[in-house]
Amino acid sequence: MLTLKIFKNELNLFLKNTSAFLSLCFVGFLLIFIVNLCLRNVFGNKEGTLFPLTWLALFFGGLMRVQRSFEPESEGDILNYFKMRPQMLRPLFMAKNLMNVLCLLVYALFIEIFIVVLFNLSLSFYSYLWVFLLSFGGIVGFSTLGTFFSVLTREHTQRDLLLPLILYPLLSPILIASVQSAELVGGDIIFNGMWIRFLILIDLIYLVVCYGLFGSQLLE
Repeated sequence: MLTLKIFKNELNLFLKNTSAFLSLCFVGFLLIFIVNLCLRNVFGNKEGTLFPLTWLALFFGGLMRVQRSFEPESEGDILNYFKMRPQMLRPLFMAKNLMNVLCLLVYALFIEIFIVVLFNLSLSFYSYLWVFLLSFGGIVGFSTLGTFFSVLTREHTQRDLLLPLILYPLLSPILIASVQSAELVGGDIIFNGMWIRFLILIDLIYLVVCYGLFGSQLLE
């Protein structure tokens, strides 16, 4: 399967150069540390901060990751090679998207562990597992949009400014649904089924639309 072959290549490139990912983690840790330092006495329900702080770190750190999605292909004529073979464009998108999902999942895992330790949260393994799974639901939509718009803005002179301006408004439903999908009270987790269903629906819509439009938009 072509998507799998491209994904394996992406994974090999990632493992050979982890410096960008380590920088990403450092930015996330620093952001959470500053929030803890400045607002330590403001939080009433400390456990309830896990979802919002995770997504605060994902919003800033995740952008750094998706911006680099097509960096290797921007060098030379690699992307032009794919354009000459339109049947390879959608597998390329899916492989890039899978790689971004994997990176952001690992990043979210590190961030959540850091928050739990830094804020001294008392969470059961069951609660923590659900926090991670709900984060996965939001990351799929985040990665899909980020991967799609990363390639469309790659040649723009103000790319670093343009991508957040396009991406953040579209990510707002994912952010709201992810934060509202569950609430941590003490060590227990309370689910909100309506927001979970909404999150799944948004993910599916973004995935279908971006997958369907990727090839045609890239060839224009």
